[in-house]
Order: sequence, then structure tokens, then C-alpha cells
Amino acid sequence: MTVRELNGWVPATVTVDRNGEVVSVSVTESRFTREQTELLLQSRRLERIPRNSLGIPLSEATDPANDPSSWEATGRYVVPTPSVDFAAEAVRREKETRRQKYPDEKTELVWSVEHQKRET
Repeated sequence: MTVRELNGWVPATVTVDRNGEVVSVSVTESRFTREQTELLLQSRRLERIPRNSLGIPLSEATDPANDPSSWEATGRYVVPTPSVDFAAEAVRREKETRRQKYPDEKTELVWSVEHQKRET
């Protein structure tokens, strides 16, 4: 998608005869509706907002209005009971097993995890 397309431009095909006279012009339908374009642009704007490791915008996470030690605070963060990230736990266990098996390994590995159905 080009910036011109985001601004509503669509390509046109012009057919001319042997004399160079225009015989027909066809304009394709825009690839996205105005609503879809707005949604795309809004999501791109949201992606650029700096966030902390929890995904909260830094402007909100560092706002003094959320400081629990301040008398002027109008909000605060609370931490619900944590849950276990079983995917991250599987990677942690695998890393530890590999560290024990290859203690001198200096290679930086990229880890991923796949979900498998348990065999019954």
C-alpha cells in the first residue's frame, strides 16, 4: 500500500485507439474502505507509543497521578494473582537442561516454543 492509496488514490487504466484517442477509462475500486484505512492508521499510531514491559504506555505508567505514595494520586496499579506461563516455563526448563549438558557453550541461541496435544 502506498501513501497515495491511503489518501484515496486508485489506479486507472486508459485504452486508446490507433489514433491515440481515448476509447475507455477504467478505475479500480479502492483496496480499502475509509473505515479500514482509518483502522490501519490508528493501529500504526498505537504501535509507535513507547510502552513498558507490561505493554502499558510509559506516559501512563510513569504518570505521577498513579503514584501510590502521593496524596494527589488519582489512580494506582494493583497486581492480581499471577498465572503460570506454561510456554515460558517450558523454554526455561529446556534452557537449564541445555546449560547443564553444554556448560561451555558460548553460542547465543534463539528459542521458540510449539504447542503439542498430549497423547492419551
